[in-house]
Amino acid sequence: MVAVDRWGAELSEGRAVVVALHGRGQDRATFRAVVDVLPLDGTAVLAPHIDGDTWYPEPFTADLERNEPALGEALAAVDAAVQEVLDAGVPLERVVLLGFSQGACLALQSFLTAPRRFGAVVALTGGHVGPPGTAPAPPDGVAGVPVLLATHAGDTWVPLWRVQESADLLTAAGAAVTLLVEPGSEHVVTPLAASAVATVLDALPTG
Repeated sequence: MVAVDRWGAELSEGRAVVVALHGRGQDRATFRAVVDVLPLDGTAVLAPHIDGDTWYPEPFTADLERNEPALGEALAAVDAAVQEVLDAGVPLERVVLLGFSQGACLALQSFLTAPRRFGAVVALTGGHVGPPGTAPAPPDGVAGVPVLLATHAGDTWVPLWRVQESADLLTAAGAAVTLLVEPGSEHVVTPLAASAVATVLDALPTG
């Protein structure tokens, strides 16, 4: 079962709405601490949370069928959260789809398989889902959509090659991709990554 946590501004009043997806094993308090390091003042945050704190059971580079049906259910939860925002009258160009770790992988998989013209997509240490040598087809209709991918070069949970593959795939589709790779192996959101998120938010349309 998926519950949705909400904080920040009201949906219709925020400068943006951030649909925020948690990482593997992150309970509500842990994920809130991750999100709280981001510069989200004035935004509304919707954070779907899956029972058990894990969106799908196997590594994100496993064969897709090993993560079903959980992966499909997780993607449906993302769709439902986005639809709630749209039903509140918020235009899609003011919606940011953001995830950390497993949530970043889920955000990218959603954007690749059900492309929408979000205000931005932010993947903090994540890549698309599937085994090496496989990838969704480049999505249509996403030219110019800002996509931020931030990671560490030596991250042991999310290999850099997969983040690069995702960046290349989205670049080929015409998205405005920013790839931020920091040295080290920390699996955290750094001040530099948070600053990059601020840049993304500042570029969103207003009004």
